[in-house]
Amino acid sequence: MPLPDIRRVKVSRLAIIGAGDLGYSILRLANDIPQYDPVGFFDDTCQNSSVHGLPLLGGLDSIETKWNQGACDAMVIAIGYRHMQFRRELYDRLVSLNIRLANIIHPSVILAKDACIGSGSVLFPGCILDVGSRVGNNCILNAGVTIAHDSAVEDHTICGPGVTLAGFTCVQQSCFLGTHTTIIDHINVAPNITTGAGTVVIKNLTEPALYVGVPARKLKPNIN
Repeated sequence: MPLPDIRRVKVSRLAIIGAGDLGYSILRLANDIPQYDPVGFFDDTCQNSSVHGLPLLGGLDSIETKWNQGACDAMVIAIGYRHMQFRRELYDRLVSLNIRLANIIHPSVILAKDACIGSGSVLFPGCILDVGSRVGNNCILNAGVTIAHDSAVEDHTICGPGVTLAGFTCVQQSCFLGTHTTIIDHINVAPNITTGAGTVVIKNLTEPALYVGVPARKLKPNIN
């Protein structure tokens, strides 16, 4: 996908919620996208007035006030896989406040013409969304994720680098797929499931749990 003509792109001031490693990664990603101008972070744990070269706009309890004051034009959630329930709750809160959630999509991402992406999702370099594929709201697709034709990743799900979904597969809400997880065609993955790195899923996963191995086997209940 070619970079858009910067002269024709409306620039949005972007605030990032979460100033940890994921927040820094999203900052660097946004810096590669002409339509976004990162202006600061919201974070409850940072003690400094600035972080990663940008101002700390406040804690999460100040989001609504700063939004109403016009501190930014859009926000993105940079809360990682260890806090899946909080990610869901925060997204719902932002939507209820009518805060605009930005999609951060690297220019190298390949999108089929009919691929669909919800609000507040982040796609890192090298992702591929094939024909008829769907990504929900508040998802994170790390580098090199491939979603084959007619497959879906539903809301609040995070895919680690190199995850591959074959055709006609559905990964339901709030899953975390570890690095290089592979899911064969016509598979359904229930909500709140986690897979370990390199897991190969060859049958439906129906119970929230951590799955590992080739083929995938349940290791322990999921605590997310």
